[in-house]
Amino acid sequence: MFVVALLPQFVDPDHAVLPQWGLMAMTTVIVHFCVYWGYAVAGHKASRYLLDTRIRRFYNGASGVLFLGFAVGWMFGSW
Repeated sequence: MFVVALLPQFVDPDHAVLPQWGLMAMTTVIVHFCVYWGYAVAGHKASRYLLDTRIRRFYNGASGVLFLGFAVGWMFGSW
């Protein structure tokens, strides 16, 4: 969906289309790979801390309070 919606506006019809699409596709693949690699590294580093019971309990409580805050904000924002 991203490729079909965003990338056609950058294709120059006066030049060969296939090399342009190839370059954009490879750029997209490389960017996605780097982002997902970063997620994997961050998750690996966070997993060490989340194995500790105290930290995991704090994380669960903090994320629960955050989501409850979102719900309350959504409830009052929709009125």
